[in-house]
Amino acid sequence: DLPLYKAVLKEPDEDGWCRIKLRFQFEGPFVAPVIILRQGAILTSEEDWPVREFMNELDTIQPLRDHSMSHLSHGLMNLLLAAFFAHLGRVLTDRPWPQCRDEIIFVRIAMV
Repeated sequence: DLPLYKAVLKEPDEDGWCRIKLRFQFEGPFVAPVIILRQGAILTSEEDWPVREFMNELDTIQPLRDHSMSHLSHGLMNLLLAAFFAHLGRVLTDRPWPQCRDEIIFVRIAMV
């Protein structure tokens, strides 16, 4: 069993430093204390901290994901329209309008 102590630190001063004074009061000798400092307040348990940190990272990149998804959907629509018009150009040159009507209707239904 390792003793685990948590403490809330004060806000940093104008230089960006937070001065603290640690005083260990162990009953016996100790070899090497491990001190872990994290930025911000820890609102979750120690076991859930990596999950919470990951969720915070996702929140910061969510606008970028939305923006890229918008560009991706526009690019996909551009690709589908290009394929439709390329097919339409080829069909209209090979078969005149009344003969290719069914084919064009099927392609338009597939686009929707």
